[in-house]
Amino acid sequence: MVFFLDPETIKDILIPNFYLPFFVSLFLALFFTLSIIFINTKKGLIFSLGIICFFILRLFGLGNVLNVFLILGLLLAFNYYFTHHP
Repeated sequence: MVFFLDPETIKDILIPNFYLPFFVSLFLALFFTLSIIFINTKKGLIFSLGIICFFILRLFGLGNVLNVFLILGLLLAFNYYFTHHP
């Protein structure tokens, strides 16, 4: 079904020019996959949100190496805070 779907038809659902159904389904797939890989739901959630954040930046033309390192730093800081904070 994905092959027969035109991206222009889902481009403007709820938020204009955002491809919301694609990002929601990608987030769910990444979340469940990374939760299984890391054997931790919090880490799966944090890193899948980071990947989705980078893809959204790429959609708007702002995805570059600096943003990758900034997002990675935020992800590592959140991971450290949630694992070492009581």
